[in-house]
Formats: sequence, structure tokens, C-alpha cells
Amino acid sequence: MPWWIYYPVPALVTVLLPPLVFRLSRWRTLGYLVLSALSAPLIHSVFAFFLGWNEYMPFIPVPSLASLLDPA
Repeated sequence: MPWWIYYPVPALVTVLLPPLVFRLSRWRTLGYLVLSALSAPLIHSVFAFFLGWNEYMPFIPVPSLASLLDPA
């Protein structure tokens, strides 16, 4: 599949479908959207720090725990 289908379609379904399916109020939908926007950098930071996996958001530099503990 082309990238413009492969990336945005699952992201939009993940973000837009739950408020519609669960019929969330406007305030809960707003809270859900804010938390969903904050979760991506948080997940990136945890994976990058503990596992050294920086491919998820390469534009946010997070040093890994192994690189901080390496004496070389």
C-alpha cells in the first residue's frame, strides 16, 4: 500500500472512531484527543530510553539507558 494510506488511515481510525462508537461527550472527546496526542511522544520516550529504539519518532532525540551507562 502507498504510505498515505498505510499511516494516516489507521491513525485516524484509532483517534476518531472511539468517540463516535462510545458516544463520548464533547469534554470527554476533547480529553481523549489530548491524551491520544500526548501518548505518542510518551511511548517513544519509554521505548527509546529503555530499548534504544529511536525509529518511532526520530526527530525527538532521547538517549538510551545503555548509552548513558556505557563507559566508552
